[in-house]
Amino acid sequence: MSTMEGLIWKDIRMLAFYCRRYLLIALPVSVIFFLTGQESIAMVYHVIVVSGMITTLMSYDEKSGWNQYCGTLPCKAGQLVGAKYIMLLLLQVVLLGILAAALVGKNLYAGRPFFEGSGIFPLLFGMSVGMMSLILPFLFRLGIEKGRMAYYLVFLVSCALSGALVMVSQEVKVPTGGILGVGLVVLYLGSWYVSTRWYESKEEK
Repeated sequence: MSTMEGLIWKDIRMLAFYCRRYLLIALPVSVIFFLTGQESIAMVYHVIVVSGMITTLMSYDEKSGWNQYCGTLPCKAGQLVGAKYIMLLLLQVVLLGILAAALVGKNLYAGRPFFEGSGIFPLLFGMSVGMMSLILPFLFRLGIEKGRMAYYLVFLVSCALSGALVMVSQEVKVPTGGILGVGLVVLYLGSWYVSTRWYESKEEK
């Protein structure tokens, strides 16, 4: 097992131990919002769930002294940062997979095509990954407590921008999907790079 795989497995075990009650409450609520036609609420709630779990992982790492302990191991700052960015994508796959299964079940019960109404999934994925890509560099640079204000600010701005993009895409018929997809990839990779550099400079002090 490589160092990166070990770090990801550690985060998975931490999620299973520390966030299991959170998931048992959050997932059914998210599915209910989604299936009852309250997509806008489900979208915001999905972002809250994902960001909450990522920040919980980082908070436990910080408070337990795990990050300092890793300094004594053959583990680079880039690997510590990278593990959280990969966990962000893994959480998306799992949570959106659960929502997709719920949607298919709803459509089968109603006699509709399997994936009718699945157009919201790219928006859910993009909003969650995009928001966390903006927040993570500040959390790695400032820490969880000092970076909390940046977290709230970025969350509010991201929600406002996402709502504006939805309205613009409905009124202006332009092929925005590909442009936004490329922008999301650039934002995600750029955020990973910035987080790594900021975390390395923080460790050097």
